Amino acid sequence: MKILAMSDNHSSFADCIEIIAKFHSTVDLFVHLGDGADSFEEAADVYDVKYYSVRGNCDLGNQPEELVFEAENKKFYACHGHYFKVGFSKIEYKKFIEENKYDVGLFGHTHVPYLEEFAGRYIINPGSVSRSRSGDNSFCIIEIDGNNLKADFYSSKSLEKIILPV
Repeated sequence: MKILAMSDNHSSFADCIEIIAKFHSTVDLFVHLGDGADSFEEAADVYDVKYYSVRGNCDLGNQPEELVFEAENKKFYACHGHYFKVGFSKIEYKKFIEENKYDVGLFGHTHVPYLEEFAGRYIINPGSVSRSRSGDNSFCIIEIDGNNLKADFYSSKSLEKIILPV
C-alpha cells in the first residue's frame, strides 16, 4: 500500500493538482496535514482519489483537527502538529504516539521534512509543498509491505525523489 502525505501548501491548488496528477494512479491514499486543506481537497476531488485531511492553524475549513486511520496493519495518527509544539521539540508528539500505541504519527506545521524511527514507531513530516523552510519543497510517499514501512521524500517542483539531510 502507498500513502502520499503532504502539508502546508497554503492554498496552492496548482501544487496539489500537479502532485495528485502525477501519482493518482500509483498511490492508494492521499493525506493532507493542514494549512491548505481546502485547496488540497479541491484538487483531490478532480481526480476522485481517496483522501483524508486535517485542519491546520491557518485553515478555516471544517476538517477535523486530528484523525486516526489504519492502513495495512499500521495504525496512523495524523494532525497538523501545532498543538504539540512540534516546531520547538518532537518530544511531546513522540510521547503521545508511543502512549497511544500508534505505529505512525504524521504531522506538518514546521515546513521541514522529518523522519524518525523510535521504539518500532515512526513520526513523519512530509515538509511543505510550497513554502519549505529547509531547501526543497517536499512531500512524502509511505510504502507499507507487510510489517515493513518505507518513507521516501520527493521534491514538489521536480516530483523526483530527494534525500533528506542527516
